[in-house]
Amino acid sequence: MSDSSKSDNGGFTRLVIGIVAGMLLSGAYIKFNWVLPAWMQFPGLIQGLGPRTVAFTTIEDPDADLATKQRAIEELLRHDPIFFQELDRDMGNAITNAVIDREARERLILFKSKHSTMRKKLEEFPNLRDVAMKQHRAETMDELMVQIGLKELREDRFLHAYLTERFAQESDGPELLEKALALPPQDVFFLH
Repeated sequence: MSDSSKSDNGGFTRLVIGIVAGMLLSGAYIKFNWVLPAWMQFPGLIQGLGPRTVAFTTIEDPDADLATKQRAIEELLRHDPIFFQELDRDMGNAITNAVIDREARERLILFKSKHSTMRKKLEEFPNLRDVAMKQHRAETMDELMVQIGLKELREDRFLHAYLTERFAQESDGPELLEKALALPPQDVFFLH
């Protein structure tokens, strides 16, 4: 093996170790609010000073257009997570809630599409429908779709919890599924 291939393997190994370490540190921060000691963060703090200074200078520039200011804020948030937390808290957690609502909307669209496709396939293939009805001990197609839908909804813990909170007065049964399937995706932005 040549010297260049040995150094390439070393570079790849360092890359993989760096990615894994980054994932572990990110996970520790997200789950446990654990961060590296301040002395180990110093290089990152120095590295973030330039983008932070440019971002604030751009934000304060009265001649900068909205798109430019948005890119500056994006850069600022990328280099200063504490700033994001303070900003979000000042806004009543509007950013966090918007991200949660957006994820719920996307999952609801996928859930409804999957449910609709399942119904069409079961109607198209009577043998498959008969097997599914026996497996789920359902007497009618509607009963089968409720059982399948509830099972699928409960397996998506995020969407299930979100819809349960949205329809707090409903039970965790067919009523919840019925409301979820009837809910237009644009109306998902409702909790916050």
